Amino acid sequence: MRGGFSFEELPLPLFKIYMIMIYLKNCLIVLMLTIFTVSTAQQKTYVVEYAATSASGSTGKGNILKFAGSNSLYGRLNELDKGNSDTVTKEQINNDMYFKSNKIALVYKDLDNNTMLSDEKIFLENYLVKDVNNNFKWTLSEQTKEILGHPCKKATTQFRGRTYEAYYALDLKFPFGPWKFSGLPGLILSVKSEDNFIKYEAINIQQIEGSKIVNPYKDVSKAISFQEFKDLYIKKYKETTTETKLPDGRTVKSEMPKGGKEIYVD
Repeated sequence: MRGGFSFEELPLPLFKIYMIMIYLKNCLIVLMLTIFTVSTAQQKTYVVEYAATSASGSTGKGNILKFAGSNSLYGRLNELDKGNSDTVTKEQINNDMYFKSNKIALVYKDLDNNTMLSDEKIFLENYLVKDVNNNFKWTLSEQTKEILGHPCKKATTQFRGRTYEAYYALDLKFPFGPWKFSGLPGLILSVKSEDNFIKYEAINIQQIEGSKIVNPYKDVSKAISFQEFKDLYIKKYKETTTETKLPDGRTVKSEMPKGGKEIYVD
């Protein structure tokens, strides 16, 4: 070739080196595009709303799960805009006075560090509890059903006094769920206790633009372990459990609950 150079004129060894360099360059471009695509996907935040049905049959909405990357936050998140003060409200109904805590209970999960922070309560006193995240030992099943258009599979677990049945989405590969539930190979869209004490059912799923989920607890220095919280609960349970003998000889026993979704007192 006159007045120029063609790689076709290269000796065979140099030609092979040249082609390898071209190949490596193309691989690098593909790798960078893949990293960019994954990074863009991780910037998406999922928002899932659940209806929570209690043993009494009452159903509450507004239970929101938000997650992005390796972090999630669960609670009545739409109410956080009004503040989350650790105060108590008094309300009188007829001749009875009722006290209600205004603090919104949250559950924050950090998969990278295998930690979970949650608001727990004994009467009107609030505690921040630090726990491990991988508490659930799931048994997977081939039983399926569809929830909100997503094919789901069944899984069961025993967790702190109750047996739970869950359905996780096969097409949403995220290990999150409502409340403390997590650890399945798909997003948990439905979970209920065997005794019908509580049931969560997803009623809406959205994908929004957003960054990582921020830990709402600025100061965790006063956080206690789950075992410490359980010991405090048992102590208060024993202090408040009383027996009263009625005039007719009957004995009435009054006691605080043995726990909620987690049973603390055997």
